[in-house]
Amino acid sequence: MEVKLISYNDNIIDIIHTACRTCYSKLTPIEIYNKDTYAGEEFDISIEQVKEDRIKKIELIKKVMNSGHLSTTEHAYFTFAIAGVSRALLAQITRHRLCSFSVQSQRYVEIKENLEDLIVLNTCGTKYQKIELLSKYFVFKDDNDLFIDSCLNALIQYLQLTKEGYKAEDARNVLPNATKTNIVLSCNLRQLMHICNLRLCKHAQLEVRTMVGKMKNEVLSKPECEWLKPYLVPNCKNCTDFRDCKEIK
Repeated sequence: MEVKLISYNDNIIDIIHTACRTCYSKLTPIEIYNKDTYAGEEFDISIEQVKEDRIKKIELIKKVMNSGHLSTTEHAYFTFAIAGVSRALLAQITRHRLCSFSVQSQRYVEIKENLEDLIVLNTCGTKYQKIELLSKYFVFKDDNDLFIDSCLNALIQYLQLTKEGYKAEDARNVLPNATKTNIVLSCNLRQLMHICNLRLCKHAQLEVRTMVGKMKNEVLSKPECEWLKPYLVPNCKNCTDFRDCKEIK
């Protein structure tokens, strides 16, 4: 699995600060933003003053967010490039309907392998050889023999169908939820916080928890976003799950 943050608002603090101030100020959003970014005028400002202003903006933003006024965070956007996740994960993450998704198509991206080689691999191949091939197309939780053989048989059936003239869009129906796909995912900050609240929880499936953890780390690696760390967390304070976290492996 690979996750990379490919786009975000590097002026995220000024954007959210402008939204916060607009709700409680007589100034227009343009006036507030220009003042925030020192636009249109020349200022003799030290680095220390810039840092101090940044701290004050973040303090105000946090005060507004902690009061529950989260619409102000909907103006900041993030776009992630995600590779090598399962179709099972796709079914889970697309439940976050306020995100935007572009997903690798199984209709137009056909699996190409030599059917005869796979049949030989199925009867004579070692577990290592099977995993080496199947890891290109499926997400593995472990090296369970039954799971490996199930994926290999599904791939053979898929190739047999396409060889007999079935279109990829029809043959794909025999492929398991473990089949890999690629996603471009975009969301605003409010939705990203919601995703982290739910999917970083220990009750979430490991694969989606891992992906969202990588998304969070990508965001927090940006200096402009370090202050978001307390918000990109599981929602333990308001947990409604009946299971004990200690029961989750």
